[in-house]
Amino acid sequence: MSHSKAIKTIKILSSIGEDSPKSLYAERLRRNVRGVKRRKSIDHTWNGLLLSILTSQQRSTGRSNRVRELLDSGWLRWEIAINDPASITRTVKGFNYNERKKSYLRTARRWLLKNVEELDEYKRALRRIPVHNIQERYAAEVDAADFLRKGVDGIGPKQSRNFWQYLGYSVWTIPFDSRIRTILESPPFSMDPGLTYLKSEEYVIALCKAAETFPCLLDASLFDLEGLMRTYVGLPRY
Repeated sequence: MSHSKAIKTIKILSSIGEDSPKSLYAERLRRNVRGVKRRKSIDHTWNGLLLSILTSQQRSTGRSNRVRELLDSGWLRWEIAINDPASITRTVKGFNYNERKKSYLRTARRWLLKNVEELDEYKRALRRIPVHNIQERYAAEVDAADFLRKGVDGIGPKQSRNFWQYLGYSVWTIPFDSRIRTILESPPFSMDPGLTYLKSEEYVIALCKAAETFPCLLDASLFDLEGLMRTYVGLPRY
């Protein structure tokens, strides 16, 4: 089966992102691909866990969504989470499956207390592998994602990839949410909906390799495209 139309579409999406310095594509290119201003602090790590857990099964509309507002408020900084664990119960409100997510966050807090140094080891390992070394880098990204998936309640394949993508350490693994899957399972991409998570990633990697880009940039391009369409029909972009 020829993927020429899919590859051409990816290249077009990339060209749009390259011409938009304030796009998510441009941000992802700087942080994830080039390694500029990765999110390295313990606050960023904690925020990555918050983001990954709270956005699960939560319709996002961009930077002005409930999750973003909570992160920007500073109420759940790591220092506060350490000294005032009850802050999670007080401030996490109004999310889908809210009580369950609060439980996951309390577990994540305890997990991070025990695993900060090991997480830093994964960060160093990812930095050592060039992004163009596809096989080794992808394997390392999957290992890093699995470390979270196996250790934190409420973290699955999507959420664990969301964590590393937010911090700026992943380029070949991506969090498949329902919107991204719907697009990728439609022409011209035509990804088989029956594929496992890893097989889906391998399919996207093959397309991106042929288009000379990265899955993390394709993911960003599709979100940028949604923002443009929302603007076009008169809806808030974010």
